[in-house]
This record gives sequence, C-alpha cells and structure tokens, in this order.
Amino acid sequence: MSDHEDEAGQVRRFWQELGLPGLVDVHTHFMPERVLRKVWAYFDALGPLTGGVEWPITYRQQEDERAALLREFGVRAFTAMLYPHKAGMAEWLNDWAVDFARRTPDCLHTSTLFPEPGVETYVRRAVESGARVFKAHVQVGAYDPADPLLDPAWGVLAEAGVPVVVHCGSGPAPGKHTGPEPVARVLARHPRLRLVVAHLGMPEYEDFLDLAERYDEVRLDTTMAFTDFSERLAPFPRRALSRLADLGDRVLLGSDYPNIPYPYLEQLRALERLELGDAWLRAVCHDNAARLFGLPVRCRAAPPLPGPPRVGLAAGRARAHTDRVDAGPGSRRIPTNPAGPGRFRWTPTDPGGSRQIPADRQVPLDRAAAGRPGSRSARGRSGRRHEARRGPARQPTAPFRAARRRRALRCAWAVRRCGRRCRPSHHRPTT
Repeated sequence: MSDHEDEAGQVRRFWQELGLPGLVDVHTHFMPERVLRKVWAYFDALGPLTGGVEWPITYRQQEDERAALLREFGVRAFTAMLYPHKAGMAEWLNDWAVDFARRTPDCLHTSTLFPEPGVETYVRRAVESGARVFKAHVQVGAYDPADPLLDPAWGVLAEAGVPVVVHCGSGPAPGKHTGPEPVARVLARHPRLRLVVAHLGMPEYEDFLDLAERYDEVRLDTTMAFTDFSERLAPFPRRALSRLADLGDRVLLGSDYPNIPYPYLEQLRALERLELGDAWLRAVCHDNAARLFGLPVRCRAAPPLPGPPRVGLAAGRARAHTDRVDAGPGSRRIPTNPAGPGRFRWTPTDPGGSRQIPADRQVPLDRAAAGRPGSRSARGRSGRRHEARRGPARQPTAPFRAARRRRALRCAWAVRRCGRRCRPSHHRPTT
C-alpha cells in the first residue's frame, strides 16, 4: 500500500468516526499548471513571503492526480483558490476557473479579483456565471483591500451573498496591507460581506476573532492553524480557545492543499488535539461549509465502522464530554455541551450540536415524552375521564421515569439527525 493510500484510509476513518458523509475543504489550490509551477518554484527558493522557512511541497502531482487524491480522502467539495499578483491577471484566471469548474463538478466554482479598472464588471460576470466563492490575497497582491477601486466589487459580493476567502493576516511574512485594520475598513462599509479570514488570521488571531464577534457574516478557516509547522512560527494563544469554541458555527475547514509541507492528515489531527469536542469537529469539518455553500447536509449518522472500538485520544475526549444515564441494562451515554456557554452549544433538541435550534422551536424533553401518542397527556379528555373513574394516577417509579427520559433523549437525538420539525413519535425508537 502506498503512503497516499494509507493516509487516505486514515483520513476517511477520521470523518467516519465523527458520523460525517465526508469533508468540505474551503481552502485548496488549483490554478493553471504554469502558474502553479511558478508558485512551487517560489516556495522552493524560499521567497520573501515564505518567511524564509523551508517549505517542501507534499503533493507535487499533476492536476487530475491531486483532485483524485482529494476524492480518496473523502473531500466531497473543495475550492480552487487562485489569485493574481498584478493587474490584468484576474480576469483570465477567472476564465480558466470556469472551465476547471465545468470539468471538476466537486470543485466549488472559484473566482478572484484585483484592484483595477473594470473589476466590478468581471466580478459581476463571474457571479452571474455561477461563481460560488472568491479568493483575495492581500499579501501576494500587495494591495489595500479598502482600495476605492474594489468598493463596488465588495458590494456586488455582499449583495449576492457570495463568500470571499481573504488572506489578510501577516503570516508567514507581513505585507504592506496585511493585518486586521484594512479588512475592518471594508467590513465597516460592507457589514453583510461574507468574508472568510484565511489561516484564522495568523498571527493576529485574536484581532480577527474580534472582527468575527463584531460581524455576523465573518468566518474563519483553519488553514495550517494548530499544526506543528505553524505552532513553531505563530502559536495560537491558548487563552483564545474558548472564543474559538463559541464561534464554532463560523469556523470552516481549510488545508492549503496541495501547497503544504506535511501530510493532509496533520491538519485534521491538529484540530482533534484541541479537544473542543466531536460536535465542534463535525461543524468545522463539514456542516458549517455545507450550509454556507448550500450543499446537502447529513440527515443521519454514518453506520458504525467495523473493527475494534475507538481508542486513544479520540475515545478519551468522547468520554470526557458525555454523561452516564443510569437506567439499567441498555443505558446510553448522552452527549453534554463540550463548548461551554456561548454561541455554539447543544440544546435538548439539538444533541448533534451542528446547528443551533431557535428558541421558539425548542421542545423540552418532558413535553417530548408527554406528547407521545398513547401517553396520558396525549389522550386528552379521555384520559381525564379515566382519572375521574379510577382516581389520580399513581406516581411512576424511578426505573419507569428513567426509562421514559431515556426514550425522550433518543427521540430528541433522532429529530436532530433528521432535521424535520415533526412530532417526536415520528422518531420513536423501538425497544
């Protein structure tokens, strides 16, 4: 078995253990071959924007082989992050991206832009031709994202609701217009712009977390963050992990594939090592991006994998975030809230944790149990007549109450997995 085949198996096991249908990677690079070869040559030569760090490209293969390997990993949707470094380049890159998206249906149609005359025209044309995401590279392009030439283009993207992934942090080397301030000026004028901060804003992590907390449409991608490679250069502050957990519904998986100096699996293991819980991992690795791009969202957990049970760090993390419901034989571990208080948390009707259910749609567990067909409350008046004839009902015993609660929790879990707003009886498990 080759190294890539072995890695593909480990990547697939990672998302299968989380009950996901695959991964959605919002930060992968595909571009014209001669452009990509120049990018690789720049990394090989340790160009100034690499920060002088050795950067061996792990996946230096042909285009079709790179796309096929992503599919082997189980990446069900990915991007073609392409970007210009000078005027007059963005439009023909967009033309190439149209053809690439046509022959690569699992790639989200990606476009780019540059501050130049006519940028609004070709951005609008790209949106009308089906562009799903844009890429802007402030560091490589050496331009101010708040340039007046770009203002109408940002307006087009905000109006269309098309996300734009922006490399605006100062890593691995600072640029003239990198950092949070230029992007903050753009957001002040276009607060509805769906801006995805690449690399979590490395190394200005906390400044970009501030922007995400201030603007509801700002998201962050995990590209290269938390890996051993990046932690040596720009470590993520441990004190900010709770803020990242609270923003769990707006963090997206990114990898920088194929231009990474380590295996793809390292990015996933780095996220797992944060120990923010399986619900957070499910949201980051799949659900958040699926909702953002309108992809089909999973409706039930994947079937259990054959072989020995999950062991090691993942199993320990799973045990740490569950409570035991002691209801005799057959009792189950019920997930609790691993993220703590904040924007991203589990509710009684949201055991899966990948989506916050609005307050007006939450159903308390006692109501879920009481609303089953055949229960006393469901029988209504007939139940009250029965009570009048035979006297008040006896209080249920402790085992009965525990069993009823267990059934209600299972029902709430099934409602969450299905995503349907219906009576709990629709999902009542068989016993």
